[in-house]
Amino acid sequence: MRSGWVCFVLALACTASAQTNNWIKPASGNWEDGAAWSLGHPPAPAETIVITNQGWKAVEIGPAAASRDVGTVILGGYTDSFNLLLLNYAGLLVPLTASSVNVGTNSGITALASALDISPNSGSGDLTIYGVFNQGEQALVNSHLINLGNYYYYSNGAGIYNETNGIITADELSIAGGSTFNQLDGSNTFGTVWSGAANSVSNYGRLNIGGGSLTANSIELIRGDFKQTGGSVTAGLDIGAGNYTLSAGTLHLPAITLPSASYGPRNPGGFLSANATLLQTGGTNFCNGSLTAYHVYGAPGIGSPFLGPGRYVLSNGVLCVTGTVQSWLTTFEQWGGWHTNAGTQVKGETFPGFEIRTGSFTLGGGTLITPSINLGLGNFAQSGGTNLVSGEVGVGLSDAPASFTLSGGLLADVNTSIAATNPASPGGQYAVFIQTGGTHIITNLLRMSGPLANYPGNTYFFGSTGYVLNNGALNVPNIEMETSAVFNHLGGTLITSGLLSLGYATWNERTTGQQFGQLLLSAPAGSNATFSLPPANCVVHFVNSSSVAWSLGAWFSIAGWNGSPAGGGQHQIIFGSNSSGLTAQQVSQIQFVNPSGVSGVFPAAILPTGEVVPARLLVSQRTSNGFTLQWGRGSLQSATNVVGPYQDVPGATNPYSVSFTEPRHFFRLKY
Repeated sequence: MRSGWVCFVLALACTASAQTNNWIKPASGNWEDGAAWSLGHPPAPAETIVITNQGWKAVEIGPAAASRDVGTVILGGYTDSFNLLLLNYAGLLVPLTASSVNVGTNSGITALASALDISPNSGSGDLTIYGVFNQGEQALVNSHLINLGNYYYYSNGAGIYNETNGIITADELSIAGGSTFNQLDGSNTFGTVWSGAANSVSNYGRLNIGGGSLTANSIELIRGDFKQTGGSVTAGLDIGAGNYTLSAGTLHLPAITLPSASYGPRNPGGFLSANATLLQTGGTNFCNGSLTAYHVYGAPGIGSPFLGPGRYVLSNGVLCVTGTVQSWLTTFEQWGGWHTNAGTQVKGETFPGFEIRTGSFTLGGGTLITPSINLGLGNFAQSGGTNLVSGEVGVGLSDAPASFTLSGGLLADVNTSIAATNPASPGGQYAVFIQTGGTHIITNLLRMSGPLANYPGNTYFFGSTGYVLNNGALNVPNIEMETSAVFNHLGGTLITSGLLSLGYATWNERTTGQQFGQLLLSAPAGSNATFSLPPANCVVHFVNSSSVAWSLGAWFSIAGWNGSPAGGGQHQIIFGSNSSGLTAQQVSQIQFVNPSGVSGVFPAAILPTGEVVPARLLVSQRTSNGFTLQWGRGSLQSATNVVGPYQDVPGATNPYSVSFTEPRHFFRLKY
């Protein structure tokens, strides 16, 4: 026998105490034809109605049928048969009422402009389908339970429910064993919708919603696929090893976590290998709460009813989340569409042995509107799209490592803060913003703060903390760099007109030049801020900074300088347009480290043009028959012996040419 016939036997055994009325006619006929039934009369109350005999036929319940109150209805058929119960325009006011209905394999029910009421008052109240159920012409179906297949005996077969329109009301809809529920239109209300179970990869369900409305307290997609191509779905949603695809229509959810599954008869041991995906290619998803994509790690069945990842992929449509969106140890991907939320978080966890596992968020297209982005043990990669942040982008503020990579698109925020003050484990932790393309607009402040020297009593070794601008455009009025922060300006366009505050930090300038606003030296006393120049030509301009109070006892160190002590050389650092660009106190806090390859630390002087140069540096450059001397300030002196005596060189101007006419000659500067 086929598996559908087994289902019929089980159902029959359960109702053996009731009178059984079998359809005995080998051909189609009318429900009211008493001669077609084994008891010699039409179906009556409390009787078990069985339509399973050989042949291809339909038993019709039309508008004239009077006997519509029965016990159990059982349909089935052999492999070369098909038995159909046809509710054919029987009307909506008087339903066919039964205590349970079992549609076995090779059988079906078609309900057109009719009503079916399966009540648990005198039985289980189950509508169980291993065959086909078709509903249309505004038919009404009411049942305590609707079972498509059986989640426990999943190998018994699969059922199909096709709803063209009408109304379905049930406390539970269970879809298992490869069964399918199709809704083209109509209005359906369920308590719980179940799909599949954890006991086998073959025990799954499929739901296809193309129109109408489906409302449920919860949809438990333990295993299977839910495809929404239209209509409206309003429900709580848990996805274990399954996929929900929204391509059109409207989805209304409360807070959701991906994946999610509970202990229970469908997942008794907690051994579900979860892999949950909510893919949105269109439509609108209203999530009235938080949305969390998560990866659950651990031992199977211990501490969690499932293990595995969940993820959300938005390629088109509208995603509106009233709470925060979290990508936790997994990935959230947006390639298009419109996405709004109340905050974006990307985070990971530290596992035993200081193993760090991170989360990620990918924005490749579309629009993201959020009040904040917080990355802690997480990475945000933006290659396109528009990212509008009404507050702060935080990289590593809660935990490091963390990174934001911008290679395309637009990122606009009020503040960007990068810090590695809370490392998750020993080792080279980092908090970094890497820009290789796109446009980053910060309306207020870019703040960078490196790690502390020690953390919870242990010495840590840290990686880099800061901003790398390699390409694209960065527009920010104010930049603040604190302990151990680094800004690497390798390329692209930097537009900044406010205050550059340099603490115990390093600015590596590797372009041909940069225009800044005012400079504030904010390093602690006894420390220094470093400004490093490239091997090639570079001209750096600062706005007149004489009105800015620098930190006393700190140094502004200039590294890699290879300009002219007289000004106007390969490297130039200029404040304002004249010598009042800095105060005398500020100039005294500037030092040149190994300028022009000369070992040592040299004080600074400011020229009438506003350019700062090494004050006590005397450099030479070979000519064809001698060399040329250049210096910043002081008088040039010479002697024929290294120990002197030295005398002022009469009429020496800067630069000064020397010919090789003497066996030896020594020069120095007098201040």
